[in-house]
Amino acid sequence: MRRMMAELPIPPKWKRLWDTWDLRGFIILSLSLQTFLIFVAPFRKRTKNNWVIMPLWIAYLLADWAANFAVGLISNSQGNPNEAPGKKNRNPVENEDLLAFWAPFLLVHLGGPDTITAFALEDNELWLRHLLGLVFQCIAAIYVFVQSLPDNGLWIPTMLMFMTGIIKYVERTRSLYLASADRFKEIILTEADPGSNYAKMMGEYKSKKDAKLPTSIEIVKDRSTGATESANKAKKGNLTELEVVQYGHQFYEKFRGLVVDMIFSRKERNQSRDFFLNRNARDAFKVVEVELNFIYEVLFTKLPVVYGRIGFISRFFALATVCLAIVLFIMKGKSNYHEADVTITYGLLFGALVLDLSALFMLLFSDWTIIFLRKSPDLEPDNSLKSKIITSLLTLRTEGTFDQASKSKNAKKSSNSQAKSGSWQMPVMNRRWSETVSTFNLIDYCLHPLARPWQKVFDKLGVIGFVDSIVYVNTQPFCKDSTDLRDFIFKELKSKSELADDLETSKEISSARGDWVLRVEEGWSGLLKYIGGVDYDQSIIQWHIATEI
Repeated sequence: MRRMMAELPIPPKWKRLWDTWDLRGFIILSLSLQTFLIFVAPFRKRTKNNWVIMPLWIAYLLADWAANFAVGLISNSQGNPNEAPGKKNRNPVENEDLLAFWAPFLLVHLGGPDTITAFALEDNELWLRHLLGLVFQCIAAIYVFVQSLPDNGLWIPTMLMFMTGIIKYVERTRSLYLASADRFKEIILTEADPGSNYAKMMGEYKSKKDAKLPTSIEIVKDRSTGATESANKAKKGNLTELEVVQYGHQFYEKFRGLVVDMIFSRKERNQSRDFFLNRNARDAFKVVEVELNFIYEVLFTKLPVVYGRIGFISRFFALATVCLAIVLFIMKGKSNYHEADVTITYGLLFGALVLDLSALFMLLFSDWTIIFLRKSPDLEPDNSLKSKIITSLLTLRTEGTFDQASKSKNAKKSSNSQAKSGSWQMPVMNRRWSETVSTFNLIDYCLHPLARPWQKVFDKLGVIGFVDSIVYVNTQPFCKDSTDLRDFIFKELKSKSELADDLETSKEISSARGDWVLRVEEGWSGLLKYIGGVDYDQSIIQWHIATEI
């Protein structure tokens, strides 16, 4: 029986189907994954729904594999033309032309969409692997192209798409490199500037020392860095949408070093403190949303690379080469090509065009473009033409219209509806984060564990933590019924910030383990002995159990 099973051949119809559609199928799969990633990846920061995150994670892992496998199939088909897809009733030389034309598109796919370069921070540390992948995939594409010479009738559009693929792949590799921990810290750290008079002062000091004159250097404390003095003139009143983006970017540039555990001066602390002491809860949360959104895009997308003069030039050059390749392929005679292959080629060409236009559209309506046009809130008056254009872009993105009157009407209507229902949540397309809070019930986790056989299996596979996060972690709207929670958080932080006038008070406030509320509430002071002097993680567990009970 075993011998009969070993000699059992694959049914001829299935073998023919695989031989005909293996490469075509993976080309279509690769294009589909790229389309899915560019449009769905932005939802990753806007929702915590597992039905969105899980497919996105799977597509991210499959995208590179599908493109690499398709490149291997093309190389194999070039080496063995008798097994090339659609070989039957066709001139094999023309087929090699088309295969060579498909290879650069896979380089474009390996470059990935602008909306996602890394799914986790650890992916950024693999930038060197992507650099090596760029070298080897370019060699493979060049090999396929050389195999089709000298009779390649599509060599011009092939070269155009090859340049586009190189640009896309280099952009992704550079994005990963800039977001890696070491490089990210190097970019933030700048060389110390001793000042314009430092060289002159040290020259005079050395001359006097050589002349044996009484000389010394005295360090004078800079009064401007005092803990109680204002570090900047914080704007009063409510913020416009433009000012929210501008101040969010300013705080991103100052405090992005928190990602790599940098320490900041009291001057920077005072700047942040003075600014938020003059804000209301709504504006404060929106500024922090923008700040965190910039950090997310730096770490997980291509936007920091494509944002800027070089990025815009490369983006328009890639778009121009795709358009020119489409025109050249349309003008080319296709009588020797299989109809299915021509359809797939058109799909690759127009798919690349749609993806490039979508990425360009997302870039133009991103916060990076707003900052590129007007970085500081003090550079131009609010009634300038540039400010009006930027405000219109922000209005279109948040309200779906250019009409300012409509915006005011919608804002008033939204405000009235929020006052009635208490809802603070925005539509998923307009918000910058999920506006939800992940919740985990430790008591429920202990009382209702996974079945032991399944627990052992997941533990052996190393995915027990991932499974637990799906089963036991739930998301709750941050402000579903009212904005009371948001306002309460800001009020408490604001009151503690007003008290933190010196370093000792700041340390005392930061080291509090919930004893403040026990002192304020009557009848609870007897619990102070259970929370005082415990570690931070232990206090979290204690309060988690106490508040749940």
